[in-house]
Amino acid sequence: MTSLDRKSLVSWMGQSLAIEVQFNSQTCIPQLQAVGYTVTRYKFPADSGRKVYLARMIASLFKVEQNILVYLQNVGVFPSSSHRPLLYRLREAWGERRNVEEFPGHLFAAAEIDDVASLLILAYEFFWDCFIIGEGGSLAVYISHDEYYDLIYLDEAGIADFKWKLETWNSKTA
Repeated sequence: MTSLDRKSLVSWMGQSLAIEVQFNSQTCIPQLQAVGYTVTRYKFPADSGRKVYLARMIASLFKVEQNILVYLQNVGVFPSSSHRPLLYRLREAWGERRNVEEFPGHLFAAAEIDDVASLLILAYEFFWDCFIIGEGGSLAVYISHDEYYDLIYLDEAGIADFKWKLETWNSKTA
């Protein structure tokens, strides 16, 4: 895992997307809807076990990518439902001791997909905003502290099987 500051993560995303895209000036999230991406929104599961399973499912979407960027934001949005020392201990295990606010980007190699899932689990459990995008740029996921997540994609056919699994799984929670 390599940590990136905001400037580096915007640069990395710009190169990965290989298209001219505007970034939200406050969040540094690319405005992908404006350039032909489709967004499908889903509600968080309430159960912690289901959040873990969902984080693994989402991480698995990116296992074919050479590199995966996980960008954390608002890790202090709900201090009473968070435990930042856990995040810092995890980052230390990856060799990163710098502040997450200054280095919010986490660039993982494909072989580190379990580490991607681990960071997503924390984002779901602690209600942090999180943006995930693979190096190919055709798929991204945005996790919101407002208890929803967006699948952001270019190719419906490439994600149809995953969406079917996700919607089948979601229907079992209703």
